[in-house]
Amino acid sequence: MKIEYKEGLIVLKDQEEEVGYIKYVKKEENVIDVISTVVHERYQGQGMAGKLFNALMKYVKDNSLKIIPSCSYIEKKLSKLANSCDFLHKWA
Repeated sequence: MKIEYKEGLIVLKDQEEEVGYIKYVKKEENVIDVISTVVHERYQGQGMAGKLFNALMKYVKDNSLKIIPSCSYIEKKLSKLANSCDFLHKWA
């Protein structure tokens, strides 16, 4: 499995086949709105969404970003992190 970071997408691939992706939109200089997490049917139930979440968190940490969790999966995963407030964007 490998991760590809593209503008607005974090893609998980098995060799050259796309397994799934996280889609996001840049809202501010250091804020992204994570819109959706998709794992293609053939790969569901195998922990692929978790791999995508881990890749997202690495990207967020490496780029000093904050997240708006519009995706319910991402919101749920963040709620389980002890330090989730470090990554959540605070609205005015």
